[in-house]
Amino acid sequence: VLRTPRIHCGCRTYTTHHSRLTSECARSQATAKAPRYDDVGFIRSVVASVASSASIDRTRVYMAGYSLGCFMAQAMGANASDITAAVGCHSGYLAADETQVPPSYAPRSFLVVHGKTDSVIPYSSSLSSIQLVAGLNSCPSSPVVTQATGYRQHLYSGCSGGTEVAMSNDRGAGSG
Repeated sequence: VLRTPRIHCGCRTYTTHHSRLTSECARSQATAKAPRYDDVGFIRSVVASVASSASIDRTRVYMAGYSLGCFMAQAMGANASDITAAVGCHSGYLAADETQVPPSYAPRSFLVVHGKTDSVIPYSSSLSSIQLVAGLNSCPSSPVVTQATGYRQHLYSGCSGGTEVAMSNDRGAGSG
């Protein structure tokens, strides 16, 4: 069964393709005076709550997600690098530019897997996002590209803090 993505934005739930989601969501937030949600703050509070009630190593908190969860995982890596050890996700990108990443950002490793034939979330957006993160992490300007049967990987290594930034794609896969 194929399902159209649904996302709650402010006081509305959208059933739409991602390409229209951002502008519709922004318009809803601006015109409906809907409450603004602090997803990064919420996840920070979840991590703090778990850490206060369980013995966890706070240096090993990893963010992972699929599709919109991948967007959120990357947002946490960029906006809450103080509590994020690394990011690994599938079919999403960092929906920001370098001016929206806080000055407190500390380099973190990112791995994004994205299907080359994804018809919902553009592969090119994930590739641009990885290039942005590589810049934030002071990686070498060109990745090592590994080509094998069925996939390609772009790997930036030798980045600040020993981090790596990578994107792998399955040329035959979409977003699922």
